[in-house]
Amino acid sequence: MCKDRIDAFDRFQEYGTEIPTLNILNAIDWVAESWRNVTEDVIYRCWERTDILPDYDEPPDNDIEIEDEIVQSNDR
Repeated sequence: MCKDRIDAFDRFQEYGTEIPTLNILNAIDWVAESWRNVTEDVIYRCWERTDILPDYDEPPDNDIEIEDEIVQSNDR
């Protein structure tokens, strides 16, 4: 969307052409097109960089800490 606005301004500066108005439908179309261009790999890498995904190389931690006691989840 920003690129479109910058290109329209550049065309106005260079050729004097009118800058097309922006409407909500244009914005929705641009957002939808942008999402179609985002790959699963990009989404995964973004989540991976948050450091909130579990580390699949290590076994899951089945211990739950309750008021200074550690309770084994298989003892419940």
